[in-house]
Amino acid sequence: MINEDYEIQSSLNGISSIVKPMLLLFGSWVFAFLLGVTIHEIGHALAYLTVGIRGISIHLHPFELNFCSYLFTPYDITNGKMAFGALAGPMFNIIISTIVMLSFWKFRKQYFLPFLMMGPASYIPEGVGMIMDLVDEMGDWSEFIN
Repeated sequence: MINEDYEIQSSLNGISSIVKPMLLLFGSWVFAFLLGVTIHEIGHALAYLTVGIRGISIHLHPFELNFCSYLFTPYDITNGKMAFGALAGPMFNIIISTIVMLSFWKFRKQYFLPFLMMGPASYIPEGVGMIMDLVDEMGDWSEFIN
């Protein structure tokens, strides 16, 4: 009886020792990714404000399309302003995420993991997004090239 209880308890400890790090890793990745999306959209908004476009709103949703919208008349926006606004989102995300990641690098503690993962959590989606935008010709990078 005691042997069976010990075996059950040790098997549960084994599962617990695997689940906790996986939850920490997954939760850190989700937090870093959603923070990166927010930074990306703030980059678009700042770029549009810089070139004089007003009426900007940022729409964030964890499971749907995220975007930065603005009010304009067709004559307000030139191709240069659109290219600058399109490129600003990914570049702002990469720059801010790199600064945050490197700032926390020397404090490599378990509770700083979401901030340490901000770099990879921004590089991967921005790189994949760039390739996908070039293939299907819609998105930030295709607006920049066209």
